[in-house]
Amino acid sequence: MSQAQSIVDALGGFDNIVEIEPCITRLRCELEDGSLVDEPALKAAGAHGVVKAGRDRAGRRRSQRRHHRRRHRGPAVSQGVRSPVAGVVVALDDVPDPVFSGRIVGPGVAVIPDRAGGDDVSALAPISGTVSKIHPHAYVITDDNGRSILVHLGLDTVGLGGSGFTLLVAEGEAVDAGQPAITWSPVQIEAGGLNPIVPVIALEGAGVRPDPGSVGTTG
Repeated sequence: MSQAQSIVDALGGFDNIVEIEPCITRLRCELEDGSLVDEPALKAAGAHGVVKAGRDRAGRRRSQRRHHRRRHRGPAVSQGVRSPVAGVVVALDDVPDPVFSGRIVGPGVAVIPDRAGGDDVSALAPISGTVSKIHPHAYVITDDNGRSILVHLGLDTVGLGGSGFTLLVAEGEAVDAGQPAITWSPVQIEAGGLNPIVPVIALEGAGVRPDPGSVGTTG
């Protein structure tokens, strides 16, 4: 059985799937009946975690998981990671999204972006390497040693469909740390009712654990 079919089956089958919205960090699914989800089967198919939120079509209230605050443990090897935006660095515990605060994608920090820059500010490459994945609202840079850093511009911004974001680099392109990758406006994101906080994640904890004491700000 293919991975795709395994995921569909674990979600309760094609007839239970109303809508799917892919993102770099997750696969968002609206289902007819959330009680049909087989979480162990989803994880066996490759999912790192499952977060249930809101109401399904059957009208059942689903409460979000509680994620206990966890401190970074062990040494932080993060001297080479640059903040992609100017602002205040905070712990992932302060990100109101369980995928990030629960470290489902990986360890890291987040940056509350400075609004003083107004419209059309640049989000930068946090490390030198290759653009291994890029969406209008998020991108991943992978260095020569295989470590990958994800930058996610705001929360739930995938729903904007790219509006308000301008890509300055392409997938597969080599970039230097500090090079502009995307222009966007935290002010406009916030004005639209979304949170402009920027999680900076070491995917799979691959060789780097950014923390508030070692990720600098830009300006």
